[in-house]
Amino acid sequence: MPGGAQFYQPITQQRLLSMLRSDLGPELLDALEDPSVSELSANSDQSVWVERSGAGRSRLAIRLSPERVYAVLALVASAKGEMIGESNPSFDALIPGGGYRFVGTLPPLTPGPSFTIRKKPGRVIPLAEYEAAGIVSATQRHTLTRAVLARENIIIAGGTGSGKTTLANALLQVMADAGQRIITIEDTPELTNSAADRESLYTVPGVRSMQDCLRSALRMHPDRIIFGEVRGAEVRDMLMAWNTGHRGGLCTLHADSAQDVLYRIEEMLETIPNFRPRPRTLARTIQLIAWIEAAPPGPAPGPARRLRTLARVEGLGPGGEYRLADAG
Repeated sequence: MPGGAQFYQPITQQRLLSMLRSDLGPELLDALEDPSVSELSANSDQSVWVERSGAGRSRLAIRLSPERVYAVLALVASAKGEMIGESNPSFDALIPGGGYRFVGTLPPLTPGPSFTIRKKPGRVIPLAEYEAAGIVSATQRHTLTRAVLARENIIIAGGTGSGKTTLANALLQVMADAGQRIITIEDTPELTNSAADRESLYTVPGVRSMQDCLRSALRMHPDRIIFGEVRGAEVRDMLMAWNTGHRGGLCTLHADSAQDVLYRIEEMLETIPNFRPRPRTLARTIQLIAWIEAAPPGPAPGPARRLRTLARVEGLGPGGEYRLADAG
């Protein structure tokens, strides 16, 4: 199973889903099965929150007792074959059937038991809908589409919950429509690759890293290699692949601004022993940076997310600094 998580047998899958529905109860099931809901969180203070596409996070009018939360944690952990308790107060899993990503915690890591269930997007939101919703401008949509078709390397950045993966899926759809062989590499399945000729590779903690997946992908005759979120040393291999015959790549990462993307990558490269990052290589390999931001909570009207910056990397300045130009 992807993500290393989870080797459920078919009969166990059916039983797990049935028991999970019973433990969650009708209120949480209704929320989880709502197509507009992308995430459900049961916090250790007994509050329950959901995140809805285009509307941000909101609190449900129910409370979930620690006993009910623990029952859900124990059920998912048992199906995964993992023991939970003070010595293992945090675990993650992939729940079969709905493609749900589950993260659970217990004391002493958190004040009480809690869990978050994140759903894989039910459908890809095309760039035309992004524009209609005011998340991207007409110029940004045109620039992104042209960059994808021109096989430019693109990085989508932002904070947690900013919509990086959802935007990545929209660009993946443009690639798929071009009829190319696309291989995706991820820790957990979040990207939606609808290309007719496609393959997906997943890491397994302690067994198969992103670098291992990339080595396999390079032997599978890809037109494009797409990464989920990059967090560490794998970024070197990704850049090398993009720079040596596999143009048109895409990945997501956490960053506070478009400019910060390049410095974050430098920091990742600096974790590699005896390796010195070369800013000139970064500036040559990455063509476009899209920095997306979630709107702050509050009653102000407008989209829940917005592509705040679309920047083209134009090399290095006289002092060696990265030069970015507004691309929309």
